[in-house]
Amino acid sequence: MLEILTELRPCPICGAKAFVRYVVYDADHLGLGWSVGCPRAYIDDPVHKLNEEEFEKAKLIMRGFLSKAQAIEAWNRRAGE
Repeated sequence: MLEILTELRPCPICGAKAFVRYVVYDADHLGLGWSVGCPRAYIDDPVHKLNEEEFEKAKLIMRGFLSKAQAIEAWNRRAGE
């Protein structure tokens, strides 16, 4: 039987508690729906020290999920790699 995790795993790089939230609007009209990720993550941040390409590959922020469960599943699967 598959285990379905409803809690978010921490950020695999810095260990911060991840967030999940519903985004109604953003300036770029990207990522509408559920978003999940590390609250400390942004390109060239001093905690993760990732350039733009590395940041995209690491998937520290993921957007546009239709449900909260999908966002959590994607984050936990990615975070556990």
